[in-house]
Amino acid sequence: MQSNKKIQSLVGVLAVILLSGCSTLGQTVSEHSSFNALSDTQVPAQWQRSDSEAVVTVWHDIIQSHQLDGLIAEALANSQDLKATAARWQAARAQAKIATGELLPEVTGSLEGGRSRSSFGEITNQYNLGLDLSWELDIWGRLSDAEQAALMTAQQQQQSYYWAKMSLASQVAIDWLNAIEAKRQFALAEAREKSLKESLAVIEDGFSTGIREALDVYSARAELMNGQTETLEKKQTLNQALRQVSLLLGRYPSLMDDIPDQLPASMPKLADGLSSSLLERRPDVQAAYAEVMSQQSEVLVAGGNRLPRFTLTASVGATSNSLSDVLRGDELIWNALGGITAPVFNAGKLAAEEQRQQYLLEAAIADYRQTALTAFSEVEQAIDSDRLIALQLGAASETVLVSKQAEQQAFESYLAGLENLNTWLQAQRTAFDRTSRKMQLEVLYFQNRIQLHQALGGEFKERSSDGQ
Repeated sequence: MQSNKKIQSLVGVLAVILLSGCSTLGQTVSEHSSFNALSDTQVPAQWQRSDSEAVVTVWHDIIQSHQLDGLIAEALANSQDLKATAARWQAARAQAKIATGELLPEVTGSLEGGRSRSSFGEITNQYNLGLDLSWELDIWGRLSDAEQAALMTAQQQQQSYYWAKMSLASQVAIDWLNAIEAKRQFALAEAREKSLKESLAVIEDGFSTGIREALDVYSARAELMNGQTETLEKKQTLNQALRQVSLLLGRYPSLMDDIPDQLPASMPKLADGLSSSLLERRPDVQAAYAEVMSQQSEVLVAGGNRLPRFTLTASVGATSNSLSDVLRGDELIWNALGGITAPVFNAGKLAAEEQRQQYLLEAAIADYRQTALTAFSEVEQAIDSDRLIALQLGAASETVLVSKQAEQQAFESYLAGLENLNTWLQAQRTAFDRTSRKMQLEVLYFQNRIQLHQALGGEFKERSSDGQ
C-alpha cells in the first residue's frame, strides 16, 4: 500500500514538471514566432534619390575588362579567407545532416566472442549477436527545432560565403582601378617634370644671353626639384597599389607590369530599383536574418530541454557456445522498453540556459536590424555620390581645359616679358593639380558604381571563358 502511494507521488511530481514545461514552451513560441525586426521602420518603396540611376543586376555591365575578369577569377581561386568561409559553410551543412539524423531511430549491431576457463580447467566459448534500436520521440518538437537551427546556421554560412565572394570581387576591382589611377598619376608627374626641364633650358638660355634674371633660373630649378620629388612620390604610390593587387590575388606582393594605362570604357546607365527588395538581395542581410531564425530555434530547443523526454529502446540477439548457432539465429531473444526522463533538480541551469538563448536572440535581432539599416544607408549614399561625382567630373573637365589654356597663355606672356616667372609657375601648378583631381574623380566614379552595385546586392557571376 505504501509502495503504491510512493508511485502516485512520483507520478504527481512528473505531471507538475510536465505541465510547467509545456507552459514555458508555449510562452517561448508565442513570444518569438511572429517577429518582425523592421516593423517600426518606414522603408520607402523607392530610393530617396528616385531621380538618380539605381540598380544594376549584371556585374560585367559595370567594367568590361577581360584582364579584370581574369584577376577576379584568380583572387576567388586563391583567397585563403574565402576558402575558410567556404569550409565553414560545408561544416555547417554537415552539422545540419547530423541534426536531421537525430530525428530518426538509431540502430547498432554487435557481434562479440569470448573464451573462459573454469576452476576444473574446462574451456568454454561464448558468442553474442545483438541488434539494438534507440529512438527518442520528438513529442515537443525539440529535435525538429534543433534541426531547424542547424539548417538556418548552414544558410547563414552560405550567405556569408556569397557576400565574401562579392566583397572580394569588388575589392579586386577597386584596387585594380587604384593601380590604374596611380599609373596615370605617375605618368602625369613625369610629363610635368619633362615640361619643367624643357622650360628650365629655355630660361637658362635666356639668362646666358642676358634676357632672363638669375632669380628666374633659381625659381625654375627649385620647381623642377619639387616636380622630381612628386614624381618619386607618385612612383611609390604606384608600387604600393600594384603590390596590393598582387596580395589580393594570392600572389607574392610583387610589382605587376601589365596594368592598363587608361580606365575602361564608360559605364552603361542603371535601371531604377526598389528599396524594399534590398533585404531579399543582399547576402549579408540574408545571413543576418538566417542567424535570427537559427537563434529563435535555439530558444525553443533550450525550452524543450526542460521538458520530459520519451524514448523507445528495443533489442534482439542470440547467445550460444557455437558461432554457427549464433549466426543462424535459431534462438533469438528480444525485448522492448519505453521510458520517460525529466529534469527534477539542476540548480536552475536549464532555466538559465533558456534565458541565455533569449538574450542571444535579442542580440541577433538587433544585429539584423543594424545590418539592414546599414545596407539602406550604403545604397542611399552611393546613389547620392553617383550623381554628385558625375557633376564634379563634368566641372573638373571644363576646369582642366581652362587651366591648360591659362598655363599656355602665362608662359607666352612670360616669354614676351609681360608676366613674371611666378605667374607662369603658378599657372602650371594649377593645371597640374586640376588634371590630377580629374583623374581622381574619374576612378572614384567607377569605384562608387562598384560599391553601389555591391550595396544593392547586384548579381555577381564569373564570366565564362568565351567572354559571355
